[in-house]
Amino acid sequence: MNNTVKKRKVARSEEVINNCLHAIRNGMAIKTACRRYDIPRSTIKFRLSKRYKHQTRPGAAPVLDQADELELVGWMNKMARKGYPVTKYRIMNRVSLYLEEHPEKNRFKTGKPSDRWYSCFIDRYRSELSIQKSKSGTRASANVTKSDIRKWFNEVLGILHEEEIADILTDPRRILNGDEACFYLHPTIDKVIARRCKRNVHKIEQGSAKENITVMLTCSADDLMFPPMVVLPYKKIPMKVTKEVPAEWGLSKTDSGWIHKECFMKYIKRILHPQLVKADLLPVVYFVDGHTSNTPWEIAEECSKLGIILVCMYANCTKVCQPLEAAVFKSLEMAWLNVMNGWKFSNPKLHVKTEHFLSLLKNAMESVDDRIVRDGFEACGLFPFDINSVDFSECLADNYFDADQNDSPETEDYYEMDDTTISHSKTFPVSHADAKEVLDMMGLSRRIRYRNENDMDFISEEDQILAKVYSMLKTLDAENEMIGGHFLDDQAMVEEAIYESDVEEKLKIEFVPMDASYEA
Repeated sequence: MNNTVKKRKVARSEEVINNCLHAIRNGMAIKTACRRYDIPRSTIKFRLSKRYKHQTRPGAAPVLDQADELELVGWMNKMARKGYPVTKYRIMNRVSLYLEEHPEKNRFKTGKPSDRWYSCFIDRYRSELSIQKSKSGTRASANVTKSDIRKWFNEVLGILHEEEIADILTDPRRILNGDEACFYLHPTIDKVIARRCKRNVHKIEQGSAKENITVMLTCSADDLMFPPMVVLPYKKIPMKVTKEVPAEWGLSKTDSGWIHKECFMKYIKRILHPQLVKADLLPVVYFVDGHTSNTPWEIAEECSKLGIILVCMYANCTKVCQPLEAAVFKSLEMAWLNVMNGWKFSNPKLHVKTEHFLSLLKNAMESVDDRIVRDGFEACGLFPFDINSVDFSECLADNYFDADQNDSPETEDYYEMDDTTISHSKTFPVSHADAKEVLDMMGLSRRIRYRNENDMDFISEEDQILAKVYSMLKTLDAENEMIGGHFLDDQAMVEEAIYESDVEEKLKIEFVPMDASYEA
């Protein structure tokens, strides 16, 4: 039996090999040069022979030359910065289009790049490219710019200075972030291990994959997790569920199982506020997203009376500025999966029910590393309160405008890759009929509110979008860009008069003087 160990090939850089060849050409012996640079003599002799064709890698040359491949890599990176990362199909489709225009370079048997070419291409540029799972993002979040976030930071700082409570930002215990999270009772598993060559591998589900429970969570910048509130889709909560509620936790019910403003206010008054009073932390600043359950003005007023300064995050940038969304939820999701897998392993014949959920969630929350919470607040710029700590790579709008807009693909099957689908022109033609249709959809009361800037502090995300549309129409009308001339100015005067007359009529009906009622 041959016990010899095959030597492993060691890759040498081109710079080291060239230095060795340069020393040999200057008179150094081949054996001495190979020993000094630790290169096999066979490699150097091959480089000095006529068989060497100035090829730095073995095998046939790639179909695309290095310049074409570098151009392809640059296009891939540029599209990823814009928020449209390319897939394997898109790369191969683009190469196919290129080869159709340059048939002399096409050496594929089918005329299209193969899977092997794709894997070799990725390997050649492994230092620049990597296969990752993309993060989902909406069109609205893609329009958030650095200047928008900087403006929001300045506004928050200005409001706290006006209230003379800016010193809150120096105490990590008094900087809070709250958001709701969704936990699936039967999370799906993407990959399993089965016998080779078995085509169909089935897994019996123990429950609906869509069954989930909503939980309201709050944490502070000093890694303190406050007791959460679990929201159940029940008309009446069973006794076996209430018995399993951990101490100081909250339990609520709604028809849909989602949080609405009454449920959120109940969480503030019954759970969060008592904990803050107990720890003597009031007043605090409480950052929440722009969900309609958190933003009504009456909730902000009630929180202010309790010593909780409710601050709404800038719209569509929670992944940039919200610690729970940016850091904590991902770790909590992984902890939840680990706890669920352990429970299922210990109880193979049972499936998770609501009464099991509370104890499992408590175990998952306790397993989250405290450093993740602190790092999340720091990465989002909330503590220390510093805009320069924010990771602006998530702001796709700046990446889009920084990139060249004239590199749209020639013919693409996916519409989102076409750069021309997003227009950045400041003006566009709008007719009176189109404008009137949009105004009718908004309604009279909303248009009156959008014209009054003082009423824009506590509005929902939907109203913020409609207000921007209305502002754009006003700009077009003021710059005489609307087809048919000015329109909104006259419309606004008429609407104001109608609205005021309607209010007066309502006041006459609702507040009838006492004498007049007796006379009637």
